[in-house]
Amino acid sequence: MVLVLVALIAGLALPNLLKGRTYIELKQTAKDMARVMQYAQQRSVIDNREYQMQIDSSENRYWLMAEVLSDDVIMIEKEFEKIPGRMGKVLTIPEKIEVQAEKETIHFYPNGLVEKVQINLTDQKNKIVVSTKEQRGSVYVYEAEE
Repeated sequence: MVLVLVALIAGLALPNLLKGRTYIELKQTAKDMARVMQYAQQRSVIDNREYQMQIDSSENRYWLMAEVLSDDVIMIEKEFEKIPGRMGKVLTIPEKIEVQAEKETIHFYPNGLVEKVQINLTDQKNKIVVSTKEQRGSVYVYEAEE
């Protein structure tokens, strides 16, 4: 009888635990994305070159790229390459989280400015926004009403 009762309680609690885990993943993904964006903004100023964050919504992933600087050739169109090291790796967004970005490429300029964009990260019940629209040169993370 005790085992049946424990199994029943565990069965009722499990869905709530899984929903809680998804929410934690959602919050962590938003924080990670904001951290990468802040890093790109800082590196852009330090290196005096443009950086980009590429978002692939269909594959749920994103990564940083840096402008290729060349002293020899005057480039008509800027070229970008993935940056080396830990911050240059492709970061994946958990499958249960949907990403919707206004643009698939976000630019970070050497003067500290960031292209104004809003990225919505959602799970089944919650929505967290990573945005550069609120204040010039800042990255904000906040929960939004569905």
